[in-house]
Amino acid sequence: EQKELRIKYETDFNFGYGHAKKLLAEKLEQTFGPARDKYKSLLANPNLIACNLEIGRVKAQDIAKTKIKQIRESVGL
Repeated sequence: EQKELRIKYETDFNFGYGHAKKLLAEKLEQTFGPARDKYKSLLANPNLIACNLEIGRVKAQDIAKTKIKQIRESVGL
């Protein structure tokens, strides 16, 4: 795709910087658009963020408790 664009830019005199810039903007939107939409959705829903953080905290705490227990048993405490 990059090669094709370069060839077009170098050989097609009707294809200029503005056209390349427009194609780049479209590609950026295609690539990052879904992530931006998700970000906006999360910003509009702070309770969802708090809920997900709490779920993560509980999971991490369970893993840590299990690991600490294994370590204590290994060292004889």
